[in-house]
Amino acid sequence: MTRLNITCAILFLLLFASCRENFFDSIIEVEVPAHKPQLTVTAHLFDGNPNQFIYINHSRGILDSAEIRPVTNAVVDLYEGNNLIKNFSFTPEEDLEEYGKYLTDSVSFISGKTYTLKVQSTEYGNLEGTQIMPTKVKINNATYEKDGTIDRYGERVDEISIEFDDP
Repeated sequence: MTRLNITCAILFLLLFASCRENFFDSIIEVEVPAHKPQLTVTAHLFDGNPNQFIYINHSRGILDSAEIRPVTNAVVDLYEGNNLIKNFSFTPEEDLEEYGKYLTDSVSFISGKTYTLKVQSTEYGNLEGTQIMPTKVKINNATYEKDGTIDRYGERVDEISIEFDDP
């Protein structure tokens, strides 16, 4: 019995002797590089949409807790080829101001044409993005079947099938 007590005591001491003071902590210190804010643009523009808008803001660092400030003085222009077709204006409505929302009346897009969105900011510089407007895709067939398929959990769910030709 004495041997068993001594063996248990030695194992117990070895167990705690191997543990450092912060052995069970799982905090890892990570150096976060300094962040330089940049201009960010989110555009919701597509043919037939009467509520076209663009959000103009700035990026933030991962640990930045400062209030988000919108970019309210940007110049936002939309070009078709080299021709200016629309200018977006900041909307200073109270509920929209924090998001940096720029609005215009509806723009009609022509498939196959090239469109460029240019954003100019005195504080953050200039950005531009170019897109060739894709052609509309013809839907050949669309069907709906109640309880027509099984989801990943094995439950019966409705099924929607769409067939189309995308050039």
